[in-house]
Amino acid sequence: MRQEPGLKRFLVLSILFAVPVDSALLLIAHFGSDQALRNYTDAASFIPLTVATIILFIVVRKTTEKSLKKTTMFLAIGFLLQVAFSLVWIYYWQIINREGLPDVSIGDAFYLGSYFFWTAATIPYFNRYRTLMSRGSLGALAIYSIGAAIILLMTLRYWYDAALLYDYSWFTTAVWLAYPVAATISLFFMIALTLLYGYERYGRGLLANYWLYFLSPIMIIALADNLNGYYFVLSGNYVPGRLDDVLYLAGYAVAIAAGLTIVMSKLDTASVLPSVEEHILNDRSVRITKGRGMIVEDPKSKLSFKLFARLIAPEESDIRRDGYILSRRAPAIIREEFGFKNVMITWMASGSGQDAVDPTKPGLMAHAIMEFLSKTKNGVVILDGIESVMVHNDFNRAVRMLEQINDFVMQHQGYLIVPVDPKAFNSRERAILMKNFETLAVRTVDF
Repeated sequence: MRQEPGLKRFLVLSILFAVPVDSALLLIAHFGSDQALRNYTDAASFIPLTVATIILFIVVRKTTEKSLKKTTMFLAIGFLLQVAFSLVWIYYWQIINREGLPDVSIGDAFYLGSYFFWTAATIPYFNRYRTLMSRGSLGALAIYSIGAAIILLMTLRYWYDAALLYDYSWFTTAVWLAYPVAATISLFFMIALTLLYGYERYGRGLLANYWLYFLSPIMIIALADNLNGYYFVLSGNYVPGRLDDVLYLAGYAVAIAAGLTIVMSKLDTASVLPSVEEHILNDRSVRITKGRGMIVEDPKSKLSFKLFARLIAPEESDIRRDGYILSRRAPAIIREEFGFKNVMITWMASGSGQDAVDPTKPGLMAHAIMEFLSKTKNGVVILDGIESVMVHNDFNRAVRMLEQINDFVMQHQGYLIVPVDPKAFNSRERAILMKNFETLAVRTVDF
């Protein structure tokens, strides 16, 4: 598979930043004094972290798509809290020359808070796409979860016994135990998102590697935290060869590489700005936004199919767009009624077949639409029969499927038309649909 320029840039910058920083660490550890090593480690932690955090906030300013802007802000705040912890560390070790940090301090709140924000940035995307994960990705997460759970239980038992031995308060004990838990949970979601966006390619252009760029340094930091605690518990010794510090500094250096890669990329591929098209149906103007789904209150779906036909072949234009129909009606009936000869049609019907998909499996329907959109430019999709999905599943699952599809429509700047029967939804359900999608009522167009 051909690597994207942004990914190549990220890999090159990561090596250019991480290798010198870690090489200097290892050289000082071998030839220098303990004080020189501590001074270098503190400086090499604080400076790259600060630079990476500044770059991340620059990315926040340059990103215009709301959900991505919020996500990047959460990631940036997480790195900012790491900077704050680094300052606390420097204060105790360098300024007041204390041999260690207090059992619990504000530094713990900063460090654990970074994992909170990093995890909070991933959960919404994981919730939206987790039902689409392949067996390979689910298997990788299962293997990680089993291994992490075993080691985590051993670690918690060790640190709990240590807390009892030193007669720590319940609060201090809880803070100590939170470290391996926070890192393990956060690492789970980071691996999941990297699999979805990096391995399974639920994204396009910059979005395809966005998570890989920013989760790589976070995963390295989380790995260092886990390694630090797990190795001591399993062996009774500290991590050999300064491996934990090597990972920490590498993570901070890679964070700079990630931020620079995004800043040097074309952010408009991540900031999808919608454009509005206007079409005349029955002498009435209908406005549809490219890159955003439209709910059409159209019980018989006739207006929806007419709009679909106009989008794939606009009047007085040489533009021809690829179209895809997923419908509860048989393909032969649709072709006969509307004359779609070269349009791909999938029948929403029980059982399985070459041109059929089971309505009890919304994940497969979402997969089919996403596959179509990923292979075409400005593709037009009509999803006729969302009520069938609700009958065989439930409203929340149907909405989650629509959100998954709508994300892909936005990323690929396609078109999505979803005809619905308003009587099939209660007022709360209609409000949810209208919040997430543009809405067109049949009564607004004489038909």
